[in-house]
Amino acid sequence: MKLSYKWVIAIIFFTFLTFHQADRFIISAITPQLLDEFKVSYSAMGFLFSATILVAVVLYPVWGFLYDRYSRRLLVSLAAIIWGLTTWLNALTRTFHQFFATRLATGIDDAAPPGIYSLIADYFEPTSRGKAMGLVNASGPLGAIIGSILS
Repeated sequence: MKLSYKWVIAIIFFTFLTFHQADRFIISAITPQLLDEFKVSYSAMGFLFSATILVAVVLYPVWGFLYDRYSRRLLVSLAAIIWGLTTWLNALTRTFHQFFATRLATGIDDAAPPGIYSLIADYFEPTSRGKAMGLVNASGPLGAIIGSILS
């Protein structure tokens, strides 16, 4: 059985979002080690988590505007590059301020998934759209499990 192009794309999106979610969850799971490493309080980490979410909240409408105006394929690719870069930089940090800045930057791509859902809706006809969306959305819980295991 040969996979069609659209299912290959759906699997790529699933894989990307699974790793993205794993990255988000691994930070929560290793918070005790981060507190010890950076000598900061739970309040500081809580502020970091909240600030990262706030960046995403602010950028959801921005990404939405961009998706409506420019190539969603290119923008989703850009979001993947941003995620990879910010995650890589996050791993290289040596101070809490560096960690804070790079983690905050991950909020930029956290708001990008609506473009993925929009592309899935375009690629799949109504008779198979639910299956494709189900596959892509399964990435969230799977990423959470993987992130927790890896921590």
